[in-house]
Amino acid sequence: MVLPDSAQSNQLARREHEESLNAKRVTIVGGGGGGSGASPGRTSIALLRNDYTGTNVTTGAYVQLTASTSDTINQVNIFDSSGQALYLAVGPAASEVNQIFIIPGGNGTMELLIPSGSRISVKAVSATASVGELLISCLK
Repeated sequence: MVLPDSAQSNQLARREHEESLNAKRVTIVGGGGGGSGASPGRTSIALLRNDYTGTNVTTGAYVQLTASTSDTINQVNIFDSSGQALYLAVGPAASEVNQIFIIPGGNGTMELLIPSGSRISVKAVSATASVGELLISCLK
């Protein structure tokens, strides 16, 4: 069916708007070989990223990845290319509690309970992470 230009334009704008809303939460429906390691039926809560060339992670201070999670997180998928070991911590600034080590290369998919409304941050264990990136998919 061919639509007039304005109708096509409206339909495209509506579809792009719906896609942007849906991009915030994604339910994983099957193991499609995408490498995420996420379990089918999980819902994406947050996608966290740190580019170390823009924000170094040092041993002296925590770097915030998100101020507040929008929902409870039950599973994370972690990739890290900095070559450094990091702490993943949860809690308000100056009261962070280390939860896990992020190992060079990342941890892959793992179960980790992080309550809704939590601040998530990272800190280097023994040396500054200044190259590469950290990617964390937070799933419910």
